[in-house]
Amino acid sequence: MPIVRVTRRLHFCAGHRLHNPVLSEEENRELYGLCNNPNGHGHNYGLEVTVRGEIDPRTGYVFDLKRLKMAVEEAVLNDVDHANLNVDVSWMEDVIPTAENIVVEIWRRLERVLPPGMLERVVLSETERNVVEYSGELVRGGGQAVSRLAADGHRWLGSGDQMGSDSLASTASSGLASREGVAASLRELIRAQLALLGEDPERPGLVRTPERVESSWRWLMRGYEMKVEQVIGDGVFEADHDEMVIVKDIEVYSMCEHHLLPFFGKAHIAYIPDGKIVGFSKLPRIVEVFARRLQVQERLTDQIARAIQDAIRPRGVGVVIEAAHLCMMMRGVEKQNSRTITSAVQGVFREDQRTRDEFLRLVASHTFSGSS
Repeated sequence: MPIVRVTRRLHFCAGHRLHNPVLSEEENRELYGLCNNPNGHGHNYGLEVTVRGEIDPRTGYVFDLKRLKMAVEEAVLNDVDHANLNVDVSWMEDVIPTAENIVVEIWRRLERVLPPGMLERVVLSETERNVVEYSGELVRGGGQAVSRLAADGHRWLGSGDQMGSDSLASTASSGLASREGVAASLRELIRAQLALLGEDPERPGLVRTPERVESSWRWLMRGYEMKVEQVIGDGVFEADHDEMVIVKDIEVYSMCEHHLLPFFGKAHIAYIPDGKIVGFSKLPRIVEVFARRLQVQERLTDQIARAIQDAIRPRGVGVVIEAAHLCMMMRGVEKQNSRTITSAVQGVFREDQRTRDEFLRLVASHTFSGSS
């Protein structure tokens, strides 16, 4: 089948300031010139996203351009359009917002929500004369090219970030990127990793390891295919209760996106209803939606709080997660007893100190064990 490339052109307006805190003020001014203006400046950016694949005989498309536009909007444009890239866009916070860095970050966002291997090229036009292009990375090892899928840590289900409730998983069932094809590609990559580590993928103990790991990852990352609306279902009810509701000690298992090692612990969720309550069991299900994917604990906490706020519009939401990270325990600093605590509060939990203090006091109190 012929491989066809399709490009969608979009635009967004954003402001930024080019500044490296490691450099002196004088060095920044010399390096970035007018772009170092403390008040920032803006651009009308042009964005071109190119995908490639076989033509689907059922639709005649390589990829539905309406779906591609929605994917770009959810993954990128909703965050950056009319935003200050330095302070308003979480995934640009630690990046100097040059056109080069912006296009790489956009690639990474899109690669996580489009079918594996489909993204071909991203072009960013900052001005008529300043145009940058990025097509991913290619790493070579053992005399053979390792595909961009492996080199850039491409995830076949999505990303640690919530890219909107529709991660375009439905396209995986089409001829463009079938689930079976993706699973087979992942198994091949795992087999290649074993070889690169100096192992023999064909020895008895490893011959089925790629299959086992692929199956395990599909389970551990299943949150990419879950939607908050689906797990809540009809579990929202009208109610006059207006006092704090707390569900404590919800088990959390997730994967650190930096080292692909687990972190695990407990989540405590509280909300104050405003005419609606949600079934108790739905709160742990919401936790699962966001925990079962590549994550950082800070973002996980925020996403759970925002999802509850969006689902039932309570007067306020509070979420606390306490977790142990294997990336700190079995590698790196190797601190076995370290725990990380993160919190996210919205509404009255943020605005009223007494409400926030009551929440923190209650979640810190003795845990109910469930036994007599």
